Amino acid sequence: LKNIRVLIAEDNPVNMVIAKRILQKWGVKVDEAVNGKLALEMAEKGNYDLILVDLEMPEMDGKTAVRKINLLKKDIPSLAFTASVYENMKQDLLQTGFTDYILKPFKPEELYRKIVGALQRKHDPVS
Repeated sequence: LKNIRVLIAEDNPVNMVIAKRILQKWGVKVDEAVNGKLALEMAEKGNYDLILVDLEMPEMDGKTAVRKINLLKKDIPSLAFTASVYENMKQDLLQTGFTDYILKPFKPEELYRKIVGALQRKHDPVS
């Protein structure tokens, strides 16, 4: 994961610090957005390899942000970053445009595996 660029959209400062610290330990270049609106603006201007998006944020929720980002840049994998669990969640998130999701609190090894999987699907969408 060294030198990949990840945008984290997360309004909880503690979750942001934890995720950022783990990603940076792996050599990931991290940018931060504190809400979905800012994430959309940053995704429009930036060149990200992956976006990690909290579902519940002020100004624009994660689902809306990912839908809009996917209209502009279809090739950026996005992981939903959420503490919420609901019926048919995986199917709903995939239909929204997310590549996958990770539940908070997360285990670093699970986050690593999900990021690697999302990046592999980006480069080899048939698998």
